[in-house]
Amino acid sequence: MSKFVPVSREKHATSRWLRPVGFEHAGAQSAVAIVALELAAAAGSMPLAFVRRDGGYLLIALLSYRPNDNLFVDRNGGWLLDCYIPAAFRAHPFRLFRREGRDELTLCVDDDSALVGDFEEGERLFQDDGTLAGSVSAVIDFLRQVEQSRVVTSLGVDALASLDLLVPWNLKLREQGEEQQIADLYRVDETRLDALSGEQLGALRDARALGIAYGQIISMTRVGVFARLKALRENASRGDLTFSDLNFDNLN
Repeated sequence: MSKFVPVSREKHATSRWLRPVGFEHAGAQSAVAIVALELAAAAGSMPLAFVRRDGGYLLIALLSYRPNDNLFVDRNGGWLLDCYIPAAFRAHPFRLFRREGRDELTLCVDDDSALVGDFEEGERLFQDDGTLAGSVSAVIDFLRQVEQSRVVTSLGVDALASLDLLVPWNLKLREQGEEQQIADLYRVDETRLDALSGEQLGALRDARALGIAYGQIISMTRVGVFARLKALRENASRGDLTFSDLNFDNLN
C-alpha cells in the first residue's frame, strides 16, 4: 500500500530518493488514468476506455483483463514491451495532491516506498539552503503538466458524455478456451459521432474532445496486446524468449 505525505523541510531535510529502475509499483494496477497529453502514444500501445467516476466518466488505459495484475510488467518489474509507459507510473514515488478546500497542489511522496529515506546514495530532496533540489523541481514541473492536461481531459470527456456518445463496451476475451468479460467499461459510439451536426462537432473540437474520441476508438484495436503479453510472460518464465517476441509491430 502507498502512503503519500507532503514533502516538507521538517520531515525530509536530509532525505534522499532513488530513481526507480523498474515498475514493481505498477505491477498490481490493471488500469490507470490517462490524460490528453499522452493520448496519442497511449492509444497506439494499449486499449483505452471510460469508466464511471464521481458522477461522470474517467478516461483510462487497460493494462490487463485480470484484477490486480498489470500484464505489461514482468515478474522482475520490467516493462515487457518497448511501448508507451503511462505518466502516472513514471513520476513514482511522487504525486501531486490537492488539499481539501484548497486550490493549490501539494507535492507528496510515498512514505512507504523503499525509494525514499536517509540514504548515503541517491538524490537529495532539499538543498542545504532549504530549497527543493533541481531533480525534485523537475518532477514537479512534469506533474503539473500532467495535472493541467487532466483538467483539459475531464472537460473533453464531459463534452462527449453530454452528447450521449459514451456507450457500454462489452469487452470479451478468451483465455484457455474460456470467455473473460471486463465489465463496466464504456467506449465512444462511432456511429453516433459520425451523425453529429457541424455545430456539435465544432463544440467537441473547442472542448478538445475529438482527439479523445478518435484516440479511444483507434485504441480498441490494441485489445490483442493482452494475449501477446501473456505469452511473453510465459516464455520468459521458461527462458525461451526470443527477439521476435519483443517486436511490438507484431501485436494485433
